[in-house]
Amino acid sequence: MSFETKQAAMRAPFLAGACVAVVTLSQCSSAPPPPCFGVGVGASLSISIVEAVGGPSDTSSTCRSGFDLSPGQVLEATVFASNNDGVEDQCNVGVAKIAPFSSPNGTWVWTPAGLAMGGFPEILDGLYVADNGSCRGSVQIQITVRGSDPFAPSVPGRAPSAVLGRAFTGSGGANCPASCGDGFNVTLTKS
Repeated sequence: MSFETKQAAMRAPFLAGACVAVVTLSQCSSAPPPPCFGVGVGASLSISIVEAVGGPSDTSSTCRSGFDLSPGQVLEATVFASNNDGVEDQCNVGVAKIAPFSSPNGTWVWTPAGLAMGGFPEILDGLYVADNGSCRGSVQIQITVRGSDPFAPSVPGRAPSAVLGRAFTGSGGANCPASCGDGFNVTLTKS
């Protein structure tokens, strides 16, 4: 055996042990990220819709006023899971169950349909099957924090504390758009 081969053979166990130690230490010291803005599993939030915010200039892709969400409504949410996009792992975004709610277009039931992959500065994300008895589809929401305090009241005409973005995909028809989406300034309250 050559001198170089002997040196490599002598170093191999040391290097392998070092790699195991590094992997073990990194796995042991890696704690899961905290919940974004302190909203973790079990938290309850009231989401007050304050006003619609600028959507696409093509109004054919925005949901009509009162379709499911409109100013003055309050959604009740309970966080049942959390997730993050894995990009920066700054915090875990809450995934919430939304209580059934009324709108001019009937009573809506949003049933959780999977975990969305959100990340900071979002506070809630969700994928849902949406149904009001005459319209069925899927809805995705995300609430993004725009200020330093997600629980500061949003005031019409001013920069919001939080914005709820909603995208809906349905079966099409008179009261069930094939695709629409828009955003709302919201006020969040821990219940």
